[in-house]
Amino acid sequence: MMRILALFILLFANASCEPEKCGLQKVKTRELIVRGYGSYPGQFPWHVAIFHRKSKVRTDYACGGSLISASFVLTAAHCTRGEDGHEIRASLVKVFLGLHDKEFIGPNVQQHSVYGIHTVPSEGPWVGLKNDVALLELGSNVEYTNFVQPICLNFEQIPNRVIGTVPGWGRTEVEDISEVLKTASMPIISTLNCLQSNRDVFGGALDTGMICAGHQNGTSVCNGDSGGGLVVQRCTDGGCSWSQIGVLSFSAGNATGHCRSDGYGAFSNVQTYLPWISQITGMQFGEDISQYVCGHQQDETTTRTRWPWHGTAYRKNPSFPNKDCNSYDVTILSNQIVLTVHAFIYCYQKDPESYRVRVGYPAVGISDEFTQEFPIEKEFTSAQQIPHTRNLAILKLKGRIQFTKYVQPICLRPPEDSSFSSIVNQNGYLVSHGQHKYGDQPEEMVMPIVKKSKCLKDHLSLSVATFNAELYCAGTRNGTGPSELDVGTGLFVQRGNNWFLAGALFELASPVFYAPKSFHTKHYAMFLDVTHFSNWIVSTVKYIHGPKAPFLCECGEFKTYVPPDCETRS
Repeated sequence: MMRILALFILLFANASCEPEKCGLQKVKTRELIVRGYGSYPGQFPWHVAIFHRKSKVRTDYACGGSLISASFVLTAAHCTRGEDGHEIRASLVKVFLGLHDKEFIGPNVQQHSVYGIHTVPSEGPWVGLKNDVALLELGSNVEYTNFVQPICLNFEQIPNRVIGTVPGWGRTEVEDISEVLKTASMPIISTLNCLQSNRDVFGGALDTGMICAGHQNGTSVCNGDSGGGLVVQRCTDGGCSWSQIGVLSFSAGNATGHCRSDGYGAFSNVQTYLPWISQITGMQFGEDISQYVCGHQQDETTTRTRWPWHGTAYRKNPSFPNKDCNSYDVTILSNQIVLTVHAFIYCYQKDPESYRVRVGYPAVGISDEFTQEFPIEKEFTSAQQIPHTRNLAILKLKGRIQFTKYVQPICLRPPEDSSFSSIVNQNGYLVSHGQHKYGDQPEEMVMPIVKKSKCLKDHLSLSVATFNAELYCAGTRNGTGPSELDVGTGLFVQRGNNWFLAGALFELASPVFYAPKSFHTKHYAMFLDVTHFSNWIVSTVKYIHGPKAPFLCECGEFKTYVPPDCETRS
């Protein structure tokens, strides 16, 4: 399969950098943990100690965590906050791996600084959840040894009464922080039983993204065990390995504020957050996490699933006198980036707090469980690098898109296929919402791409001098076409099994913009040629995602521009 560039900065990691297996105990020797049992060095090689630097001379143990790859640690979000409740700087966090006795830094211990802290956005599928999960991105890759190994992450449903294990340095039964790593076995408890055990504690905090575990026999988790993993062992004919099913969030306390030895613990369900973990780390998990690649339709039964890269940037409080600012269509390029036309920037900059980007929605103004919505963090325009042309805009989202069959990114056309002649006389497709009234469903339109000479003849207000390389026309002139409120929508062309972004709707029949639709649809619509802006798009994506972002090297059967580092990763 030939490689192509997709501005999809997500799911594919460098397999050669990762271990072939996870969840293995390399050291074979023969309970936060209140009345638990001592562990032996190497028994939980994925468990890490997280320290916070309080001053130049003082560093305190804060939480546990789990190594999930050579460069990422999974922990609780509250473990990344200081005493004031705000997230602390990554430079103040230190991670110790291979540690057994906190008072003894032996030869098996590795220390790593933290490059970045990632927390779950309260957007899209995680709205309303506690989201007590965080990823620590290490400043350098760990070295796998018998005492430092990654844990597997669970992607299956968890039945009740399954016995899990929790390691930790939390407070003991005498309220002391344990110096030596201890471990406790904890069965999974139904949500109902957990709530019945203590509604004051769990009633307002136990959500659908959490699981409950523990005994009421004196073995429990406590302060200091937070962030540690609830793990289970699975054995097959090929051997046994460990998978993490939860991240410890909180447990019940007694009247004095100390930990109860007969209370349950609440854990963030790892399975709930696998899509987010995948987006941040590039890891893939099991059969239920599909290898989403750009330009692929996962389901062709509805317009929404046929064009999953289509979205809208809309104004929460629409202004009817200025209806052209109420919405602009966008196209998904990556898990943080959508593309539209520059005209949106004029509207957005007047009232940036009013705008949201919505993807995966069934109709105008309507959301369902598959819809995701995000504020806009920052806008970029090609006018900054390509002056004196009609221009595109890139919007960076606050939060990350979760890719599903309803929401996916589009591919960009390759350089060798970037000339206008390669798409002229071919059918392009776009998504229209008509007059964008509440409840208007997406409509698929076929837009044949025509020669520029036909475009010039149809748009008499244009001249050869003003009809620059970035413009072309498409349509049928038979009464079918987009409306003036579809500006920004993408024009998509197919190559083999992949779909590519060929253009963005720039303008309808000029110069009478607000003429009746019957007027517009008897003329060609004008599009900005996205390939004219390829260098700007690539450089902007790299700026947003950073130099460490792994570009997807394989997306389909047609070769495109491949970043140099893809040659070494494929």
